[in-house]
Amino acid sequence: KLEAPLGKLVTVRSSVEAIGTSSVTCRHEMRGTLDSVLHATMRTVAVRFDLSARSKRTLDPVERARAIALSVIET
Repeated sequence: KLEAPLGKLVTVRSSVEAIGTSSVTCRHEMRGTLDSVLHATMRTVAVRFDLSARSKRTLDPVERARAIALSVIET
């Protein structure tokens, strides 16, 4: 990965990599807008959490469908 110089135009693309019972894993890539050079990547895991019960909770069907719509199928 190369450092992006000050003022360079970049594009961040995000996608869902995995969908668990109570979590969604996302991947983010920052690339040069004009040259597609990869400058940074980040992977995040978001866990649905019930504040009252103080524990994770299952993704509901609507949340799961939204995550599926944003997922990327690698070939």
